[in-house]
Amino acid sequence: MIQEEKTLKNKISVAKFGGSLLDSEGRGIAKILKRIKELAAKDGFGPVVVFSAPTGCTDAVLRIGESYAESSPIGVEAVFKIYEHIAEQHVRS
Repeated sequence: MIQEEKTLKNKISVAKFGGSLLDSEGRGIAKILKRIKELAAKDGFGPVVVFSAPTGCTDAVLRIGESYAESSPIGVEAVFKIYEHIAEQHVRS
């Protein structure tokens, strides 16, 4: 079993996609999916995929955190709207 785990570990790809590719409109989704498919074909199974926040989200989250630190909190809705918009555009139910 230890040998199997070691072999599998050596085959797993990890793909990280940053905000420069994943914007708030989700325009980079097609490129991301293409790369995931390429890695899956190469490895024989899907990669582990990690995403950074879409462009603009990190700044928005920092502003929200700062507002709480200054005891004048602002809402988090703007951040959720970005993800909801991306999902509406690219996820089929």
